[in-house]
Amino acid sequence: MQNNEHHNLLDCLTVLERELHRATANTGMQRLSELLHPDFREYGRSGREYDFATIAEHLLTQTREVVLHAQHFAVQQLASNLALMTYQTADQHDNGEFDRHTLRSSIWQYNGQIWQMIFHQGTATAEFPIITHELS
Repeated sequence: MQNNEHHNLLDCLTVLERELHRATANTGMQRLSELLHPDFREYGRSGREYDFATIAEHLLTQTREVVLHAQHFAVQQLASNLALMTYQTADQHDNGEFDRHTLRSSIWQYNGQIWQMIFHQGTATAEFPIITHELS
């Protein structure tokens, strides 16, 4: 993959990941169905397993956005239509403190028109330094 193609894919998937971080009842099922593959699976930070229907119900009934700080986005193209996205997150509180530090990985599949997340995993991790201004 050429360097500019790598950055384009990284930028594209970062935007999609961040959109999912902000998903709430206002997102709507149509947009969620565009972002998540019908066969979507997630192994959550809690160790629980989720499918598309479970995640859709959870996201579409959220009324308050969780402020999620995300950093260190990286992408590795696994095949012409598959990419692995990795990054770190922490919940950000109104008082400026962070907790629930998490390592995240997502597999995105390109269906010929759009990228859709088909798998996601969140793994609890030790506290890491928060970077507030990061160049991608």
